[in-house]
Order: sequence, then C-alpha cells, then structure tokens
Amino acid sequence: IGTLIERLLTGEGIDHNFIRISGMTREGLTFRESDGVVTAVFEPPHEVTPEEVRRLFAHCNVLLGKSKWLVCSGSSPAPPLAA
Repeated sequence: IGTLIERLLTGEGIDHNFIRISGMTREGLTFRESDGVVTAVFEPPHEVTPEEVRRLFAHCNVLLGKSKWLVCSGSSPAPPLAA
C-alpha cells in the first residue's frame, strides 16, 4: 500500500519523503449509510520500534533544515498488545 501511495503521489507531481518501517501501511474504510450513519473500520496499527522512532527524528531534522513546511500525518502508534 505504501508503495502504491508513493507511486500515485509521484504520478500527480506531489513531493513526498516517506520512511519505510517493518509494518504494512494501515488501511481504513468509512461507510456512510443513506440515513447519515457513518461507520469507520481500521486495521490494527503497527507497533513502532525504538529504531523506527530514531530514524523518524533523524529524517525530520534533515528535512527541517531545508523545508518551510513539514507535515506528519497518520495515527498515533499502537500500544503493545497484551500476551
């Protein structure tokens, strides 16, 4: 999914700069019924590793040195699951 998103953004001429992680890109669906009821369904998020956090901070520091804007989007990391 992440690769598809990158390809679509590139095809539209939109700059992007993603960091690859070990988990898959999370997908979500939103259903809107004719009576206005909205239901959202999301896959479980990836548990972010300390190394992925370190890479994100390092990457952001590089981008902040040469950018006017920095957009970080998505949901917050998942808490560890109970065994």
